Parts: sequence; structure tokens; C-alpha cells
Amino acid sequence: MKKSILLTVILGAGLTAFSQQHVKQYFYTSGGNYSAANNKVKVAVIDGKTDKSIDSIKGNFSNAVKIYHDKVAKRYEGISHVGRASGNDLIVRYNLDTYQKIDSVGSSGVQAFVRNQDKLVVAKGYGAKGANVDILNASNLSFITGISEIKNECTDVEIYGDSAFVTHSLKGKVDGCAPYGCYSDSIGYVSIVDLRQDKLIKTISLGADAKGLSNLIISKEADSRLHIYYSNFGKGQLELVDNMVFHSIKGSQTLDVTSKKIFGIRKTNPTLTAIDINKFSNDTATHITQIAKGFVGCEYDTISNLYLILKTDYATFGKLIRYSVAENKAIDSVNVGATTVALDIDYRQGLPLGFESFNASVSRTNVYPNPCKDVLYIQNNTNASDWKILNLQGQVLESGLMNGLEEKISTETFAKGVYFLQLS
Repeated sequence: MKKSILLTVILGAGLTAFSQQHVKQYFYTSGGNYSAANNKVKVAVIDGKTDKSIDSIKGNFSNAVKIYHDKVAKRYEGISHVGRASGNDLIVRYNLDTYQKIDSVGSSGVQAFVRNQDKLVVAKGYGAKGANVDILNASNLSFITGISEIKNECTDVEIYGDSAFVTHSLKGKVDGCAPYGCYSDSIGYVSIVDLRQDKLIKTISLGADAKGLSNLIISKEADSRLHIYYSNFGKGQLELVDNMVFHSIKGSQTLDVTSKKIFGIRKTNPTLTAIDINKFSNDTATHITQIAKGFVGCEYDTISNLYLILKTDYATFGKLIRYSVAENKAIDSVNVGATTVALDIDYRQGLPLGFESFNASVSRTNVYPNPCKDVLYIQNNTNASDWKILNLQGQVLESGLMNGLEEKISTETFAKGVYFLQLS
């Protein structure tokens, strides 16, 4: 039987000061010289401008980190990949409240991972042993099964509802990285795995224009379709497949998506261009940074409106540069490890600012049924123009535009729990 969800409604001008989430720290890992003997991977957090090392593990590199809130254990977890030349990689979990290691599990060829409350899905590529997608128990990292049908090199994975979306590429030319096939970017695919049955449902080919696709962002939008945003090495793309809309921006890395904008970053030699694009008018605002040499990656801090730009020379220096959208300039930088290429943002749960002041507005809006199961209705009497549903970590799970006086929202994919409905 479908489990019910409960929503809290938050309305009004005070939404601009909504603090259901805020940034506590950044979590990252950094390796050293790949060929050095007894090399170590540093696991660390940045709190304000302070760099704190929390662990050091034998390994050569790290290319993936993620932060999650475990509702059962009631803690924030940081998950890190530690890569090794031997192929005996590790996935390691840390308690980001105490900075203590929780546990670890062996793996190989890890390119990306994602978890929900029940399962951790690992997407693998170069040097992978066994299946290219593994499904683990999220609570203890025990192995559940592998998805052997995905034969190509995986690049990213995200979960939406009960499905895992895995990006992968057809192997191209094999060069000095043999036998792993470093040019694995000739054709881009997205495979969908049903996490209830742990089996592959379908594979979608997006062709050569989507080669090297990664950085998946998935959202259900006002047209009731699932929109899938990604980065790639080919052309910009807008394609409708099986009632899903696939988006990419030419020559750009997609970082974040809101109900109105797409945020990204583009290499425009000799500079780096931070961009935000209006999804409805396609107008683009550009912010030119004088940061090209040594650029290895970027994230977007949606709360502070900062581009988090990683630079390194892979030998002696590494920096995290925080670039302000509002001020259109780099506001500061923090020294990090010389090979830091992966970073995630710790968005912490807080209390909504001025919650009581919203009561009058809430009383003018009828949201029903609440709790709901499959469908939520909003009778709009407040001139609200758009809506968002957020989880307790403040992450936007669904968003869209209000269509007239009544809005119908599907909640079929939501797990049992408490959510926030934000109208503005």
C-alpha cells in the first residue's frame, strides 16, 4: 500500500530569507602523485576558511564524494571514493557530525555513486571488476547485486523516485590507458535501473552529440515531464525521449537547476565563464572569471550563490575559489590538496525564518489532501506564481509554475516522510 506524505506550507515575501537549509561545510578528498609509492588520499572538510583533515588513507586519487542525511541513523554522512593503482579501490563513509570513520567497502573503477535511504548505487568505469553498476545496502554497504547488462564505461548516476539513472559511453579508441579505454566518449547513453526489483528497465541512446555525458540533474517540471540535464563533450542538445526531456548546453558543464534557471560553467580560453540561463527565454547572463589555467572542476552553492571553482597543478598547489554571482568577482580562496577534483556541499537543516509570519498567508491557501498519497492539490488564493517541494535538507525535489487557481501535483514517487511546500 502506498505510504502517505505530510507537507508543511510556507508562503510569503519572507521566502527570500528561507533558511530551511544553510551551508555548514564543504567535504572533499585529495590524492597525490598517481605513481608515487605509499601515496595517501586526504579526506577533509572546509569550515568557513579553515581546512580540516579528518583522515588519510593509502591510495592514489579520488574522483567522487557525496554528502547525505541518514534519517535512520540521524546523522550527516560523507562518502568518499579512494582510488588505487592496484584496482582495489575503497568507498569510505564518515560521520560529518563527529568526523569519525563509519565503515568502508572494496570496489573498483568507481566513477560516481548515489544513495537513497535504502540503497547505494555505484557506477564504474576504467578498471572495473565485475559489473559496471553495483547496488549496495545503504545501511551497512553489503553487496546486493550487480547490473551486468550495462557493458560501457559509466560516468555518472542519480536517483529519482525508485529509479537510478546511469550515464555511460560506448568505448572508443583505446590508447596508452589500455585496457581501460580512456577515449570512452563516442556515444552517450542513459540507462534506467528499477531499484525496487534491482534490474535494468531500459537504455536510451542520445547519440554522438551526447558523448562523454555526465553531471546528471533530474527534476520533474511544470509540464509534468521528467527533465534530465547533463554535461557533455558534444553539441548542446534538447531532445524528447519517452516523455523525458534531455538537456545539455553546448561546451558547458551544468552545475545546478532551479525552477527558472540553469547554472553552468564554460571554458572560454583564456578565461572561465560562469553562466546562468533563463529556461523560458533562453537569455544568458555571463560572469567572466579570470580563472582558466589549472581549472579542474566546479560546483554551485545554491544558498550562498557562489561558484566553487577548483584549481590545481596536480603537483604542488590546489585552491578552492569562491566566486560571487552578486558581486561578479572571486571573493576569497582556500588552499586545498594539490589533486582535489571532487567536492560536495553540506546543506544543513535549520528552522524557517519568520515561520509564524506566514500563518496568515497559509490560511488563504488550501492544500489537500494533507497528508497525501499520490496527488496533491493547491487552491491558489495568494497570487503565487511558482511552487517547490523540498525535503528536510532543503533540497528541491519537484518544482513548477502555478497554472491558474488550482494546481495538481503528482507525489507518486515520494517516499513516506515530511516535506515542505514552498510557494512564491
